[in-house]
Amino acid sequence: MLFRSLAFVWSPGDAAITNLGTLTPADDAAYSQALGINNRGQVVGISASDTLSSGSRGFLYQNGQMMNLQDLVGDYPGTIVDAQDINDLGEITGQAVVDGAYVNFLAVPLR
Repeated sequence: MLFRSLAFVWSPGDAAITNLGTLTPADDAAYSQALGINNRGQVVGISASDTLSSGSRGFLYQNGQMMNLQDLVGDYPGTIVDAQDINDLGEITGQAVVDGAYVNFLAVPLR
């Protein structure tokens, strides 16, 4: 049996558990993990496919939608592979690959 993790968020007010899904919903082998949440209910983490060539991607979940962080950063020269945490200002930390090397990043939302 194959273990497949899926990111979720629990809302104590209504005692509901929400499955956040994956960035590749049609991929039955895809998985995700939620790694950070802020007081505004924004969640960040990692989503990956079982296909090794596709790699992992950092995500931001807000307003009921999971978004690939790569799509939100414009012409950033690296590939965002995970999002580790988010603060109440919406600033996100994580890892990216730039020119073959892993680097840490801080993403600051436009105000």
